[in-house]
Amino acid sequence: MAKSNISNISGTIKNKQLALKAYVKCKFNVSKTCASVPIDRSTFYDWIKTDPDFAQAIEDAKESLIDEVEDILLKKIRGFEHTIKREKVDKEGNVIVYNNSFYFPPCYASVKLFLDAQARHRGFGMKQDDSDSDQNKDDE
Repeated sequence: MAKSNISNISGTIKNKQLALKAYVKCKFNVSKTCASVPIDRSTFYDWIKTDPDFAQAIEDAKESLIDEVEDILLKKIRGFEHTIKREKVDKEGNVIVYNNSFYFPPCYASVKLFLDAQARHRGFGMKQDDSDSDQNKDDE
């Protein structure tokens, strides 16, 4: 009986490791993660509740994604240049390299999104006063 418990524990550890890898590979989609392991969604959430190490690993994965998205957002806020390198073989067999550069100006929707989320203490992201629209309704 002790041998059975040990194999169950090692199997669970392997499944947790697989689930963590799948969670990132499945782009943090729990349903797809569980289908790929395969485990029940309830098992996944039970592991989060009962295993602090598993819960922390899931949280670390989410934080890593947030960091990546913040980097992309900041790039869009500042504007950026992107170069695409292409190679072509001419009729004589020579390789010709083309570099096409594209400039993407700052994205003001990204600026607003960032300020609404990160600069609330400066008045960004606050709801606008609806009293003006209420007065207009009364005038009609």
